Amino acid sequence: MSTIVCAHCKETVPANPRSKGQRFCGKPACQRARKTAWERQKIKTDPDYRANRKESQQTWVDKHPGYYKAYRKRNPKKVLQNRIRQKVRNRKRAKQSQQFEGEIAKMDASEAMKDKLLGTFWLVPKIAKMDALAVQIVEITNPGLKNAVIAKKDTIATVIKTPL
Repeated sequence: MSTIVCAHCKETVPANPRSKGQRFCGKPACQRARKTAWERQKIKTDPDYRANRKESQQTWVDKHPGYYKAYRKRNPKKVLQNRIRQKVRNRKRAKQSQQFEGEIAKMDASEAMKDKLLGTFWLVPKIAKMDALAVQIVEITNPGLKNAVIAKKDTIATVIKTPL
């Protein structure tokens, strides 16, 4: 009989012959971990599942107004724990954004190449069966105009000139 090492508790247990690709043992804590891992993966990869779950949660919140406020009143220790964890998440997020600080283009980064970047260019995708896109880059020299960039998902941003 074959055995597996549980991905959660790390114990060696007999494999279930009816469950191919088994990674977790049958303990309730391990099954909970398996379900949580599946759900996280599903939320990451399935937009329909994610939308349905969000809608379901919002429906529950709408049916139970004031629940979270009462919960926080009943559980001050958990409120404190959550605040501490949120501070840790905020620090982690700040560190991650600092890692890319040198890679983010600044407003004046292209000043030296300004004249070389004007003209008509072709944006050619690397994926086959897609048409190339012609884009014209022009310099806006009037300082009395404010530029507003408007973009929607799956569209090309356009620059609209509006007076200040």
